[in-house]
Parts: sequence; C-alpha cells; structure tokens
Amino acid sequence: MNEGLFEMKKILIIESVSMPARELGKSLQDFGYTVEDVNTGESGFNHAVTENPDLVIIDNNLPDIEGIDLCKKLKKNKFLSPIIIITEGSEETIPQKGLKEPPDAWLHKPFYMKEVMFRIRSVLKESNKKEKATPKDNKEAKRIRERTLPSQLPEIKGLDIFSLNIPSMHTGGDFFDVFLTNEGKVGFVILDVCGKGLTAAMMIQNVSEIIGSSKERFTASSDILFTLQSEIADFLTPYCFLTSVAAIYNPYDETIEISRAGHPSPLFMREGKVREVDPYGIFIAKNTGGVFQSSLERLSLNFEPDSVLLFHSDGLTELKDKKRRNYGTDRLKSSLAKNNNYNAETIARNCLNEALLFADPDYEMDDITVICIKKSPN
Repeated sequence: MNEGLFEMKKILIIESVSMPARELGKSLQDFGYTVEDVNTGESGFNHAVTENPDLVIIDNNLPDIEGIDLCKKLKKNKFLSPIIIITEGSEETIPQKGLKEPPDAWLHKPFYMKEVMFRIRSVLKESNKKEKATPKDNKEAKRIRERTLPSQLPEIKGLDIFSLNIPSMHTGGDFFDVFLTNEGKVGFVILDVCGKGLTAAMMIQNVSEIIGSSKERFTASSDILFTLQSEIADFLTPYCFLTSVAAIYNPYDETIEISRAGHPSPLFMREGKVREVDPYGIFIAKNTGGVFQSSLERLSLNFEPDSVLLFHSDGLTELKDKKRRNYGTDRLKSSLAKNNNYNAETIARNCLNEALLFADPDYEMDDITVICIKKSPN
C-alpha cells in the first residue's frame, strides 16, 4: 500500500456483483484509498448520506434501483461528493430524464485500472477546483503564472515548435517549458497541478524553480520526472498531486524519448496516422517515491521528417458540449490527422478551435495547454 497517497480519501463502491467490486476495491486500496463496498442501492444510499465518502462509484445495474436513479436521488438530497457511474454501454443510451446534475464521470465495462485511476484523478481534481479564492489571491496567482511560463521558446534547428496556454477563469495549475540541455538535447515538459488559485500557482512556481535549476543536467525524460518527484513531493499535501509528461529530443540520432506521470498521453502523427504514446507512470504525489520510480517507463520514437508530436493538458479533451459529453481523445486524434500538412502553429490552433467549437460556451473550462512539435522536412 502507498501510505498517504490520498490519506483519508474514502471511496464507496455500490455494485451488485461482489467479485468485481472486491477486485476494484483491492486495486484502489493498493493506491492508498480507504474503500468500502455495498451491493444494493438502498444500502448504498444510506451509507453515502451517513458516512459522506469522498467519492462514490455506482454500477448502473443494481438489483433494486438503476445506478442513474440512485445518482439522481443522492444529488436531490444535496450529496456533494463526486459520483462515477459504471455502465455496460454508452451513457447516451441511458435515460436521464429529470437528472438536473449528471454524474461526474462514466466508466464503461470492460475497463482497465489505468482508466479507473485517470477518471478518479479527474473527478477529485474537479472537486478540488470548487474551493473559492479571494480577488487578491487570484491577482497574485495570475502574476505568478505570467512569471513562470516561458515568454518565448528556443529556436531549435530541425524542429518547428509552438505552444499555447489558455488559463481558466480562476487561474489554474498548468505549466510547460522547453529548454536545452548541456548535451545539446532538447527537453519538453508539460504539467498539471490539482486545484486552482494561489495554492496551485505557488506550487507551479516551485516546479518552475526546480526545472530551471536542473534542466541543463537532464539526459533522459525520466530524469525530469524523477527530479520533480524527489524535490516537490514534500511540499504536497495528502490531497494534492501532479501529472506530467516529459520528453527529450536527441538531434544526433533524431529520436525523442517520452515518460509520463499520470498525464494524458501525447499524440504522435506520422504520414497522417495518429496514435497515443502512453508509457506507464503514476502521478506525482506525497510518499510515492519508491513506487513512482519503479513504475516509470520510457518510450523512444524515431522522429522522422514531417512527424508531429502533440502534448496537451486534460482541459482540452475534457471540454464539454451542451449534453455534457467530453470532447475526448478520439475527436482530438481525428482533428490532428486532418491538419497533417500544416506547420506546428496552425496544427495547434486548428485543433484548439475545433475543440472550442464542440464545447458549450457556457461551460466553465479548465486550463488548456498545448505544445506541438513538428520535425522539419530534410
């Protein structure tokens, strides 16, 4: 067990089939959560309102009530913790009449623990954002953000690089940087801190200082994430965590190495074909050093002429339309493929614009950060 990863975070699983619930519960316990499970909607409702868990996961196929109706009942009774619904198929096939507030996320069977952890991380992060900040705090957070993000990117022979960052209304926790190392390699990092406001901004300032003092010495993508884990973890509260993707481009053999710490997977495009690059790695959190280092993978790609690599924060893929459907990775992949022949700036802007056209303009979006790298033709 990873003690303290999410200290005192309680998850309630409401599922009729006990074996999957036990397996899911055991996996979540391994990640440091306190887990309890019940097998009926009635017992689940009573447990939720009396014990007030931090997160509830509900199977839609309960013996006494559909999960979506239990969700409706909980929200009607002012239950504030996030709710995830497990379904056999798409949520679009589930009647949601009378449901003023949809579930915070959906999981589709069969699912993998990587997906489960990503969903849990996302809804807990969204829950943390609801904390209010004073105008003075927001002003200071904005000032810190403007100081820590790069004002311009280095010019790298053979690479076309473009970045954009759109902060949310409350100044969130996205960070990115592009830098040169002593070996003549190029480092890239994109990072997201849970929460918003001044607390997140101060954490980003710490991250910026750590990267700034170490970047010339980095030789591998994993070095960047190891350094962040070892130097930032002590500043994290039990409820705070970071996700990140780091990369090192080697101009001598034209390869790019990527490591990932719980962050959305970068997209790699070659000859108009797009795929996710998803080396395994857990997010950066308190008291996870040994597990973090032993689980972190590195993946190397041949970065041939006209290849494209797109890093992004979850604010892009989690944009929602009026039906509260996520924009999602599949739509982003399709958008990227359509922009194969453009330069890095046009690719990034077109992908962003297509996502914003999908999104409900009244939806309060998260920070959006995009880094697009295109290998110049020979």
